[in-house]
Amino acid sequence: MNLYKSVKKYLTEMSRDRQTLKNKLDNQVDPIYQHLIKLYLYGNTTNDFKHWISEIADMLPYLDTLKPNNKFSKHKFVSDILVDDDLKNLERKLQVLIKNLFYRHPKTTYDISEITFIVDQYMRWLANELSTKHVVNVTDVDTKINELLNKCKSNNKIR
Repeated sequence: MNLYKSVKKYLTEMSRDRQTLKNKLDNQVDPIYQHLIKLYLYGNTTNDFKHWISEIADMLPYLDTLKPNNKFSKHKFVSDILVDDDLKNLERKLQVLIKNLFYRHPKTTYDISEITFIVDQYMRWLANELSTKHVVNVTDVDTKINELLNKCKSNNKIR
């Protein structure tokens, strides 16, 4: 095989692997948003709190290495997929998810700025954890989410 074909095969394999990882990450964003919204809205008022935490942890427990050299993705790659830097855009997405959730489970009051804060901060933390440690366990997820919920409570904002 000549050098051109070898390089082309290498680059094609690498780009396909990056696209697969991008799709895996991207497919988990909305479910994570939905669970974070539930945790904010319903909190410890249901027996589902620990269940939702464990589901969030199970959605992205680790980050795969990229072929052909088995390196992990850079922080920017992971962050660009998981974090929406446009908070107004994130807020619009969350509003839609909340309306869909309310259709099934009515709740009267919420503060969209708090939900946006929690989702944004959690996704930033998750991107950092996955790009540096490459794994996230349920205890860390539980600690981070409770920290964010308590931060809103301490500002006398939540419910």
